[in-house]
Amino acid sequence: MTTSVNLDKLETQAIQHHYQQQKRRDEFLLSYAMRQQQQQQAVTLADEAEHYVATIAKKMGYGVRLTPHTHPYDIEVIDSTGRVARVEVKISTIQPNGSGYRYQARIHHHRADLVVFIARNGSDWPYIIPMAAIKPRLNIAISSKCPGNYSGQWAGYLNAWHYLHTAVKNAPARPVQLGLVQ
Repeated sequence: MTTSVNLDKLETQAIQHHYQQQKRRDEFLLSYAMRQQQQQQAVTLADEAEHYVATIAKKMGYGVRLTPHTHPYDIEVIDSTGRVARVEVKISTIQPNGSGYRYQARIHHHRADLVVFIARNGSDWPYIIPMAAIKPRLNIAISSKCPGNYSGQWAGYLNAWHYLHTAVKNAPARPVQLGLVQ
C-alpha cells in the first residue's frame, strides 16, 4: 500500500512538473512572439518615416537614395552637382512620462549631416536638426503632448526644412553607386 501511495505521489508530482514546464514554455513562446511583433512594428514605423522624408526631399528637387539598415544613416539626399547630405531619420510615438508626455529617439551614430526626428501623435511633426546641434548627445526628446506646442531647445527645428538645403549645399560631392538600368 505504501508503495502505491508513493507511486501516486510521484506520478502527481511528475504531472505537475510537466504542466509547469509546459506553462513556462508557452509563456516564453508568447513573449517571443510579442517581441517579434513589436520589432516588426518598429521596422514598419521606421520605413514609413524614411519614405516620408524621402518624398519631401524629392518634392524639394533632390535625388534620394535609401541606404541599407546596416548604414549609420538612413538616406542620402543628392543635388544635381553630386553633393550628398547624409540624413538619419528617427520617429517616435507619444510616450507617457511621469505627469507629462514625451517623444524620444536614441542617436546611435553621429555620421549623418542632420537628423529628421518625427514626433507622431496622429500627425507627423518633423524636426530637422543639424547633427552639429545634437553632438555629443545620445538621445533627443520632445516633452509635450502636442509637438506643435513644444517650446524647448528643439522647438526652432520644427518643419525647418531649410536645414536640409543647407546640409546639401555644404556637403562635399561623394561617390554614389548607381543602380543598373534594365
